[in-house]
Amino acid sequence: MKSLHYILLFFVLLLLVPIGLQAQFIFNIRIATYNLLQYPDAGPSPRDSSYVKIMKGIDPDVLVVQEMYKAEGMEEFRQSVLQQVRPDRYAYAPFNDGPDSDNGLFYDSTRTTLNGTTYLPTDLRDIAIYSLISRVTGDTVNILSMHLKAGTLDTDKVSRLNEALVVRNVIEQFGRNENIVLAGDLNVYASTDAPYDTLLFNSSFPDDRMLYDPVNAPGKWHSDSSFARFHTQSTHIRQYGGFIGGGMDDRFDFILANRAMLNHYDHESYTVYGNDGKHFNDSINQIPNGAVSDEIAQALYDGSDHLPVYADFAFFLLDVKGDRNRSELQVFVSPLLAKDEITFNLVLPTEGTVKISMFDGQGKLVAEESMRMGSGVQKIRLGTEELTNGVYMYRVEAGDGVKEGKAIINR
Repeated sequence: MKSLHYILLFFVLLLLVPIGLQAQFIFNIRIATYNLLQYPDAGPSPRDSSYVKIMKGIDPDVLVVQEMYKAEGMEEFRQSVLQQVRPDRYAYAPFNDGPDSDNGLFYDSTRTTLNGTTYLPTDLRDIAIYSLISRVTGDTVNILSMHLKAGTLDTDKVSRLNEALVVRNVIEQFGRNENIVLAGDLNVYASTDAPYDTLLFNSSFPDDRMLYDPVNAPGKWHSDSSFARFHTQSTHIRQYGGFIGGGMDDRFDFILANRAMLNHYDHESYTVYGNDGKHFNDSINQIPNGAVSDEIAQALYDGSDHLPVYADFAFFLLDVKGDRNRSELQVFVSPLLAKDEITFNLVLPTEGTVKISMFDGQGKLVAEESMRMGSGVQKIRLGTEELTNGVYMYRVEAGDGVKEGKAIINR
């Protein structure tokens, strides 16, 4: 009887949802980047058991890696690590054996398909460009993976700048409004460093190909505790076995996006996995870790001297006719049968104040939330713990746009 009850509620909900929203779906994609530290050669062996725990925690749809040392490492990581996360779903881009260490791409082949790869030579390491297509919405995402020159010598800084110029030049060749993500280990110490400044603030970039930092935290990241929650290196205080020491005091690893891709960005999702902001100049496995379990903190310590970074992006399949117009307010509510929380997934055409109101069957206001948000893909969670089971009306107001619909609370 309970199963029948849920089925009936589901069809009731479909009847209550406006026709324009019934065919509207969200395709979420989680993109992660991780410097694996000379994989599979360096560090205590085997490290794969540590990576399994980390990858299960992140559960990426797309993973770009740096310091992949040989082609055999791609298959080992897929079989020994990712096969334990999503069995028989991950594939990888053909390995490019360039000078020094290399990039790698793993992707869930049931959700995305590889459209092409390009490798850009530099004086030290190749830069990879991976083109992926969503199997659900048909959107293309271009991901540039790189590992810029390390070091603090003037020659190191010049090398990093030259590598960034290669990236800048190729991004300028992309078409208008293409989705671009830059991910990897940039080895920069501050937002004023030339490579970062070149990629994000160079006025020669067309506006639609300018890159943005989702966390918007300019400053001198190196050895500054006020940026502790953004630091990605080093997971170790002491140097050993190929692991760099010094503790958590540098922001080397990034996910950057152009404006088109930023419109899909889930503004709460950028995560330095395992960093609770309380391990400045400390090892990441120092107990307690408020971001992950002690077991995962230890896995991060054993896996690499870098922490992985991930961010979520949402693409909308608006209707069966392929209407992709984002010039008006769009709303998608989940889950269909809510318990203690309703998530309002929004596409906002402009920055401004968003107001969400919920009313019971008698038209009484029972919940309300208002906040200022940027344009693009956004998310608001509304607690429903104090609401009784039943059908509720919601109203979303943003600028000149208003959307109304119905939601069901069922525990």
